[in-house]
Amino acid sequence: MLSFREPGYIVSGTGHALALVAMLYGFSSTKPFDEAAESVAVDIISESQFREMMKGDKDEKEVRKEASLRVDRVAPVE
Repeated sequence: MLSFREPGYIVSGTGHALALVAMLYGFSSTKPFDEAAESVAVDIISESQFREMMKGDKDEKEVRKEASLRVDRVAPVE
């Protein structure tokens, strides 16, 4: 029951109503979004095609050997 001795419901209801009115006013006064930007065509390639593409420079004059793995210590085989 609403009572002026305990104004919690009245204060809460008034606060929520004011918040609702402020939100409705705020949402109604916003500007619309800009038009969508022009789309860009994208090609999808497989992993093997990507590796082949990144393999090396075709204009390179000297063929470089693959870098050998350098091992500091070999673990004993048990």
